[in-house]
Order: sequence, then C-alpha cells, then structure tokens
Amino acid sequence: MKEMLSMGMAMSEMLEKGSSNPLIAALAADLKARQTKPEPPQGMKDPEQCKQAALNHVRAVNDVLNRRVKPEEADEFKKWLLAIGQRVAEAANEGGIFGFGGERVSDAEKNVLRQIAFALGQPAS
Repeated sequence: MKEMLSMGMAMSEMLEKGSSNPLIAALAADLKARQTKPEPPQGMKDPEQCKQAALNHVRAVNDVLNRRVKPEEADEFKKWLLAIGQRVAEAANEGGIFGFGGERVSDAEKNVLRQIAFALGQPAS
C-alpha cells in the first residue's frame, strides 16, 4: 500500500512542479489534460508475468527514447524513471514485524531496479 501511495505521490509532484525536461513536461501536460489513471494489465495473473510485461514496456520506451529524442533529454528522462522506481522501492520496509526492522529495499526490489536500469541502458545504482 505504501509503495502504491509513493508512486502516486511521485506522479502528483511531477504534475505540480513540472520539469524543464521537455519529455517530462509533455508527460505531465498529457496526464493533466486526459486525467488518466493507470489501468492494471489485462489477463495477467502471475507476478512474474506482470514484471516481464513491465520490463518489455521499459525496453520499448528506451528504444523510442534512443531513436527519437536528444541524448541529454533521454538520459534525464531515464534517470527520472529510475528515481521514481527507487522511491517506490524505499517506501516501505521489507520484512520485520509491524513495520519495525526489516530492510529498506529488499534483494528482490534491488534486482528489479537493476533490471529496469539495464532495460533503460543506465548503470544500476
């Protein structure tokens, strides 16, 4: 729940603050104009299947960015996407009891963040 809220907050901040990056600004304007809400993928029941579908979308975004966008703007957009992913991963401790203990970012989350970075052609942090 905290992670979903974190994603919503990140998008809300982007809409509120805007960005000097034309891609991020265009995304914000489009989201405001259409007032779109994310829809869960249809027909996906398995978490691994969802993860692979998401990574395929990230790879497609990377391909479009590399072919059609100025390298510095594309790089900033990719770093912004990774920062949102990191923020979501850090939203709730994993493990522990009643929110105490555990780790800030689980090994599974670190692995997914590395996969996203790889799909975007970015170094994993």
